[in-house]
Amino acid sequence: MSAAAAALLVDAFATPFRAMLEAGVGRGQTVLVIGTGGLGLAALMLAQGFGVERLGAVTRRAEGVETAQAYGAETVVTTEADARTIARQLRRWSGASGIDVVVDTVATEETIALAMETVRPGGCVALVGMSEETAHYPIAKTVRRGVRLVASYGSLREDVEQLVGWVEEGRLNPLSLVAGTLSLDQAERAFSPVRRSGRWVVDPTL
Repeated sequence: MSAAAAALLVDAFATPFRAMLEAGVGRGQTVLVIGTGGLGLAALMLAQGFGVERLGAVTRRAEGVETAQAYGAETVVTTEADARTIARQLRRWSGASGIDVVVDTVATEETIALAMETVRPGGCVALVGMSEETAHYPIAKTVRRGVRLVASYGSLREDVEQLVGWVEEGRLNPLSLVAGTLSLDQAERAFSPVRRSGRWVVDPTL
């Protein structure tokens, strides 16, 4: 595979992949991805590779709705509405019991609260994002509902090897996450607030 595809596998894909494995994502499940940045879009693609039945996304940007849909999300809600309205929308979409696995690639107090409110009893919330916020959630309610909370950081060598296998099998196309390619002296453009969704590839040979 290309160097760009390989570079994305060991970062943008392997990180949420490890979290989804630890959360028990599998065929036939309902999965919600919070965040439509590079990790969030990668998680949407991976969820399809896992064979989930229903896939949703939460985005804070209006333009993120169309992007998430393009990456396979069946339903997309924005955080422009109040938290109760968002949670109600997601529970209605997922069914009476709630969502099997919520993958939070933002991990703020607000998004963790939303994840805990929408996950089903016995379901799992996987935290991938690393904000500096402190989150509060009701312990008794969490315990009574048997919700698992998994914090996942990084990945393992075997995760990358498995993802390489997915690429070989045609289950994953990492290049579809590439927002664009930049030379080294253009690298700061990748951090501009006005940019395409996905991951930028910096190629020093350009």
